[in-house]
Amino acid sequence: MDEITNKNAGSQGQNIRVNGNIAVNRPVTQDPLMRTQQARVGVNNITSPQKMHNNVREAHMQNRHKQSQNFSHADKTIKMLDRVIAVCVFMLFFGLPLFFVNISYQGIGFEKQYYFYLWTFVGIVSMIARGMMGGKIEIRRTSLDIPIGLVWIAFLISAIFSVDKYHSVFGFFGSPINGLIGVTALVFVYYLVVSYISKERIMIMWWAIIASGSIVTLWSFLATMRLTGDSLLRYIPASLTGSFSSLAIFLGMMLPMLIMSFAIISGDVRSSKRAKIVVALLAIVTLLNVVTLSILFGYVKWFVIIAAIGLLLVFVISRSVQVSQKTIIITIGVFLILFGFKIWGQPIIMRTEIQSEASIPYNLSFAIMKEAIKDKPLIGSGPGTYGYDFSLYRPKELNKVGQYDMRFFADRGVFFESVSTVGIIGFVALALVVLTYVNTVIHAFVRSKDEEIKIVSIGLFISSIIALLYGLFWSFDGTIIIYGLLIGALLIGILRGSLDATQDSKFTLSMSASPQHALSFAFLSILVAVGVIYGFVTLGKMFVADIYAGNALRARANSNFVASSTLFERAVRLNGQEGRYYTVISQYGLDLANVELAKPESERDAEAVKKYINGATGTASAGKELMPNDVLANETKGFILENSGGYVQGALAMSMSAYQRASELEPQNPYLDIAIGKLKLVEAQSKAEDAVEEKKALIAEARTLFELAKEKTTFEYESAGQSLSLFAPAHYYLSVVDEALGNVDASIESMTMALQVTQLSGAEDEQKLLSRQINYGFNLARLLQVRGTEDDMANAEKLLLQIIGVNDQEINSHLNLGLLYERTNRKDKAVEEYKKIMAILPETDEKARENIQNLIDTVEQGGSNIDTKSQDAGAQKESAITDQGQKEKLEVLILQGQGGGEDATRSKILLTQGGFDSQVREESAQYSGVIVMYDGKADRAQVKKIEDALRVEFKTVKSERNDEEVAKYNKSVVVTIGSTTQEPQNNQ
Repeated sequence: MDEITNKNAGSQGQNIRVNGNIAVNRPVTQDPLMRTQQARVGVNNITSPQKMHNNVREAHMQNRHKQSQNFSHADKTIKMLDRVIAVCVFMLFFGLPLFFVNISYQGIGFEKQYYFYLWTFVGIVSMIARGMMGGKIEIRRTSLDIPIGLVWIAFLISAIFSVDKYHSVFGFFGSPINGLIGVTALVFVYYLVVSYISKERIMIMWWAIIASGSIVTLWSFLATMRLTGDSLLRYIPASLTGSFSSLAIFLGMMLPMLIMSFAIISGDVRSSKRAKIVVALLAIVTLLNVVTLSILFGYVKWFVIIAAIGLLLVFVISRSVQVSQKTIIITIGVFLILFGFKIWGQPIIMRTEIQSEASIPYNLSFAIMKEAIKDKPLIGSGPGTYGYDFSLYRPKELNKVGQYDMRFFADRGVFFESVSTVGIIGFVALALVVLTYVNTVIHAFVRSKDEEIKIVSIGLFISSIIALLYGLFWSFDGTIIIYGLLIGALLIGILRGSLDATQDSKFTLSMSASPQHALSFAFLSILVAVGVIYGFVTLGKMFVADIYAGNALRARANSNFVASSTLFERAVRLNGQEGRYYTVISQYGLDLANVELAKPESERDAEAVKKYINGATGTASAGKELMPNDVLANETKGFILENSGGYVQGALAMSMSAYQRASELEPQNPYLDIAIGKLKLVEAQSKAEDAVEEKKALIAEARTLFELAKEKTTFEYESAGQSLSLFAPAHYYLSVVDEALGNVDASIESMTMALQVTQLSGAEDEQKLLSRQINYGFNLARLLQVRGTEDDMANAEKLLLQIIGVNDQEINSHLNLGLLYERTNRKDKAVEEYKKIMAILPETDEKARENIQNLIDTVEQGGSNIDTKSQDAGAQKESAITDQGQKEKLEVLILQGQGGGEDATRSKILLTQGGFDSQVREESAQYSGVIVMYDGKADRAQVKKIEDALRVEFKTVKSERNDEEVAKYNKSVVVTIGSTTQEPQNNQ
């Protein structure tokens, strides 16, 4: 019997022994069934060893062929993914400065950041897919690994405990880069670029940067010099970076790379003709760059750019980097030109006025940071929540310069903002990243022996330093931060790639290390890929939603409120977590209600009005629920409910609650105290006549709020020599409350102060300031006549004469002056004033002329017009608190502006015939169309009658509630009449 021994059955190429002799040497199949059959092979098989050998060899060859085909397909896929990664990295460097669509709601900076997300996420998914196909992922390790990890962990922890978790994750409205997703994308792109770049690929990226930067430079020069048509500027913005400040920094970042490009070209001797062409183009672009910087003079951080070019000059003069003599001359020339521009102190060419851009002062930034760190010193309020910190901690001193409701949603720079938003931990981590980056680059640059690498590195390093300083200390600008990080990652990748293989370490995730590692690798790869794809789709929906919102904004600008509301609803369907959308939609809903109310009563759809107002209040509430710690969301909810016109049950209480929450979030804003105080007066007005004590209590609460607004705006002024408040609304409403309480002396004192502070304030334009002075003077004269002492009457006369001296067409002042003359027994002068009114009134205004003629006849017949009235003319306005609703007719003031012409005359006749007591005031201002403004005390039914009466003569009549504007004229309803050839203004 043959003895068969099978040893080492699991090994490849095992030997089968037959009777102690080697019969065949072949690989053993891994199929268990085949192994069993081989173990049972009989003598007949053994007696044909050659045949067995041939069969096994044929099977082995077939298996190798199949493996070869699989390897071939895998290699093709890996090469394709390598190309995708290369395209992603290239498009980041080349496309980021150029990309825009200019149709989103949040602006070009937002669009660029989503462009950055697109190529970053595609690149990361491609890298993971390549690793899965190749069996491993290699990520280049750098000295920044630990600091970067600490920054990401700090942002994560801060986002978890944020006051606004949604915006801490996705970034605040308009600047998504400051959220956790933005920081994560920055980390991804850093390792994508660092791992991809090599010495062979560096020049592709370098010239991609130069090419896109040259295009931006050329366009910026043409746009700022007004060499492009206005029609083109409607589609292509003058600043391709989003703002002129960031454009100036971007141009400054391009200068060191443009200069070092001359050195690179000088070292290329392969094509002298092509080199000359490139040098000529570079010279033109460099010249246009510095000229454009001069045009943008006020936006340029001159010391940063000059110091950076000076540092570059030190490197080239000291021969730390070997460059041509031509490059040294160009560097010196650029440095001297920039220094000369700074000394000159103004643009050398000024073809157009560039709109100024607001920025937070350093002292204010420090004040906010100091207060914010007291609350949450370690983790801050959350990424992207600087607006919350600013409103909560803004100092009272801002009110001294009239910045009563100024808001900033980003700080001067990353360092200052990080202390408030991500706390001391985040600040320290960011500082560690910066210090490690600078130290790494300097040490690697010193050790490098490759002159070409050193030339490229010095250009990238100086450019990144400009971006670094700007982002850290001047502006949290997404475009500059992203581009600066890309350049920094490119520089780190170059310097790491130039090291020898023993120093260039990599972190490797491999499937072949062990089964456990293979499972972990596969799991993590799939997890990251799914997360990236989910984030990509989510951010894509958010981007499309913002485009809908941008289209809605343009539709509203064209007064197409229905289309704007529909587009915003689409935006909300795609991104239902963005509270800002709901806040804006609520305002649009109120617009739609006003459009419907503007229609003739026979065409008005009451149900539609109710639907629009309910929709507006609902979306305002939704916005507040999504952003409960946002001042604007709470303030908007209060405003919408305040103006709901009685369509919403409990609107007064909900409006007051929203305003109170807004005041808690922005405690130094006096406008919020005024808003709550006015609602207290409205609540007092709604009480029953016998609820005297409740009314007094509410009026007292309102007075306390007005006093608080006054206190928040009271400061020592050397020019005035006393401590006072320049916040006119506080004085005005204190006067209103004191008059309602019967305290005429205090009311006169407050109104006097209101008039004085308007004379001291220079914050408003001349026409508006004059108009306010006239109205406060008129009210003061009315109150002085109410008190009626001899000095009061004399002072009231002076005030009215001053008003008439400024505007002799002021009918109210003539009327009050005539009544004053009657009270002081100067009847001839009274008749003279009444006759002046007759001269002002048009012949066609028969009703008004009849009323004035009755006044004249009464005086001439020995009677008194004072006796026919319960009060003098100034007291005809009933108290907002105690006498509401007792008059049969509504007093209406008509403001006739320049351009009103025949339209204004017709409206005066129409209102008189309609049964309304109307008065006319001629204004020098320009008005468009017909606008009916009313306050919270006006009877809406009577307001609608006025609107319907006006629509008999005018095709379009706008209506809006505007308490502050109406209060200036001491009327419940004010109508402005202008040219009907233009669309009516929308002052809402």
